[in-house]
Amino acid sequence: MASETEPDIKEFLIKILQAVTALVVWAVITMFFGLYLEWAHIHHHFNILNAIFYIWFVASFIGLIYFLYKVWKR
Repeated sequence: MASETEPDIKEFLIKILQAVTALVVWAVITMFFGLYLEWAHIHHHFNILNAIFYIWFVASFIGLIYFLYKVWKR
């Protein structure tokens, strides 16, 4: 009985670890470019760096949601 549940628990913990790792990596990268390099801040006018950041933000967020969906679907 214990040997049947251990692979399920291990698989569940791996899913949690993959999800948390993906979220943290995505958040760190996005915060670095958005807040540290100030690409998210629109100071006087909207420039190319703002556009790059917001396109990255939307595209990577969609990719992150897709990745999390695939991880939890298995």
